Amino acid sequence: FNTKYREMLSRYEPCRPYLEKRLYPSREHWARYCISKIFTAGVESTQRVESINGVIKKLVDRGTLLKVSYSH
Repeated sequence: FNTKYREMLSRYEPCRPYLEKRLYPSREHWARYCISKIFTAGVESTQRVESINGVIKKLVDRGTLLKVSYSH
C-alpha cells in the first residue's frame, strides 16, 4: 500500500494536501485501490446494479423459473 500511495502522491502532486488530509486517514479501507486497476477513493455506485435489475424485471416476473429466464 505505501509504495502505491507514494506513487499516487507523486503523480498527483497538486492534490497532495487533499489526499493526505481526507483520504489517507481512511487508508485501511483502500484494499480495492491496491488490487484494482481503477481508483475510486472508496466511492461505489449502485447505478450499474440498479440498471441490471431494471432490465431483469422487464424480462421476468416472480413466477419465472431461473431455467426459463436463462434461456432468454
